[in-house]
Amino acid sequence: MNLPSRLRARTLPSGRTYYYYDTGEKPRREIPLGNDYALAVKKWAELEIDARPRRADIVTFRYVAERYRREVLPAKAPRTQRDNMTELAQLYNFFDAPAATIEQITPQHVQQFMDWRKDAPVRANREKALLSHSCNKAREWGYTAEPNPCAGVKGLTERGRDAYIEDVTYKAVWDAADWPTRDAMDLAYLTGQRPADVLKMRLPDIRDGFLWLTQGKTRKLIERIQGRAYKVTSLALIRNETGQPLSIRRSTTGLRKRANGPPKR
Repeated sequence: MNLPSRLRARTLPSGRTYYYYDTGEKPRREIPLGNDYALAVKKWAELEIDARPRRADIVTFRYVAERYRREVLPAKAPRTQRDNMTELAQLYNFFDAPAATIEQITPQHVQQFMDWRKDAPVRANREKALLSHSCNKAREWGYTAEPNPCAGVKGLTERGRDAYIEDVTYKAVWDAADWPTRDAMDLAYLTGQRPADVLKMRLPDIRDGFLWLTQGKTRKLIERIQGRAYKVTSLALIRNETGQPLSIRRSTTGLRKRANGPPKR
């Protein structure tokens, strides 16, 4: 029988044929594949695919990144998956032209990448973090024994956005907004908290008629929020029209989506 490369057949004393996969290692090591030829060939093909990328000359960054995308990304939150896919696109643009093997990427190349992305420091830092995690996974998968090339490469300085909303702009948005958005805007304005933090506030945070984050100015807003009646409600301070917590996401009824006006019914 003409067997594929590395597939070995042994005849047992019982007369049955048993199949093994020759790893090519020294000392010799074989992996049992069973006595069913069809299943043995299937397992052989899977082992060949796993063994092939161990050759350092063909393990490109894209090869590692694609395995990372298949095996690591699905365990992350949906928003993180979307962000990582955007970050991978930038990493491909730099490390995939010309294609670099994972062992050819050095700290110097990572620094060059950061210089290339200096106009987007926040995104560049996230992209470097993804590159670093991918390199660590490559080491874990046995594709390289080289140190992580991101080690020692400093991230770019991130600066917050400076924006001042004039009273007339705030009022124009407030007048056009639905009441859950108005509640969120006023609570954020009076407490100085980020929108995402505002949506995390709960009714138990109200003590003696005041929100524990502040000492005053919020009584009327709190009375307004507490005065609404729902059939079913949550403990969130900012709730949608049905009494459920208002989401920050760009869903159909999320806070960010409401920037385009109240949700359609």
